[in-house]
Amino acid sequence: MKKIITNISSAKLVIILLFSLTISNMSSAQFSSANSDPPGAMAAIAPGIVLTLTAFDVTCYQGTTGKIEASWTGGNAPYRINLNGGSWIEGVTSPYSFVNLPAGTYTVNLEDGSSNTLSDSKTATINEPAFAPIVLVCGDDVSVGPFNSQDALNTAFDSWLNTFSASGGTGSITLTYKVGGVVVNLQDLSAPDICGGSITVTADAVDECAVTASCSGTFTVVAPDAV
Repeated sequence: MKKIITNISSAKLVIILLFSLTISNMSSAQFSSANSDPPGAMAAIAPGIVLTLTAFDVTCYQGTTGKIEASWTGGNAPYRINLNGGSWIEGVTSPYSFVNLPAGTYTVNLEDGSSNTLSDSKTATINEPAFAPIVLVCGDDVSVGPFNSQDALNTAFDSWLNTFSASGGTGSITLTYKVGGVVVNLQDLSAPDICGGSITVTADAVDECAVTASCSGTFTVVAPDAV
């Protein structure tokens, strides 16, 4: 080591000693600052925004129960979002939902608060079911008789009542039967008098999508010939 030092010129030795003295007198903070990126160096860029859309179909034909849920990763808050290029909704967080939508195809646009404004756009489609009408059947307008017994009349009347039915629609169907505007239970109805008379039954139906249907039927008992 001594041999190496003796071969260094006096000027070089002075420079080495001064540099060593400067380093030894610097604090750790000063040393760190001296070795940090210079002013104006590029900061780390936030990862790009990745937008994902999930569409929820409407439950009824021409309904407005559709929804689009937007979720995303990347970018920097605050975020803003819009639907089909409409007004921006500021300060949103993931996930964000657009609700009460009819069937259709929608474009969601998302931007973040980065200085270089990261963004992403995606489309999603909300579907709707086909129209499902209620098929409501009422007893035909009939004239029956004359009957020789009340039992025979009751059997004919019950058979007529059994022709009332409802099908189709969406979900469950609520049926209401009325006679003369009064709500009745079909199973509790009695046949008209065997000597002659009639009864008109009206049926009203509504399903879970508010689709309605109505019909009516009249059962008439022909009076026997006068004796």
